[in-house]
Amino acid sequence: MLIAGCGDNDTANSSATTTTARTTTIATAAKATTTTPTPAITTSATAPAGQPVADELETFIRSGFGLTTGQPYSDLIGKPGGTWVGHITSISVDGKTAHVRMDSQTDNALGQSASKSIASLVRLSGTPLAHKLSTIIVEDETGAVLGQTAV
Repeated sequence: MLIAGCGDNDTANSSATTTTARTTTIATAAKATTTTPTPAITTSATAPAGQPVADELETFIRSGFGLTTGQPYSDLIGKPGGTWVGHITSISVDGKTAHVRMDSQTDNALGQSASKSIASLVRLSGTPLAHKLSTIIVEDETGAVLGQTAV
């Protein structure tokens, strides 16, 4: 810091002391000022955002293949037209992407067939579901992608 001026040394020292004190006060005030982040609002009691669409897709597939709400998809294994649908274990939706999980007996060919079939059924259905989904991803039980098709 450079202090220049006319007068005696006491005035210069007094000015330096005042400046130092003011700087210390500002620095102390800056340290004392803290911002507390606003906590995120969480609602653990509510369902995930995609759950209503996932439920709608599950109802759509079940009703299309004649299954009731509690009936397992595996009841369709061995029945005509039930090749891929009988292996579904769960359905979830993230944004506009549906994730359809299949059991351990599902291979890549069956997974690709399932993603194409589900996307086609949804696209051609004429239901609002066709506007709520953009992609169908079929995964094995570990989450590895077996097939992916745009709706």
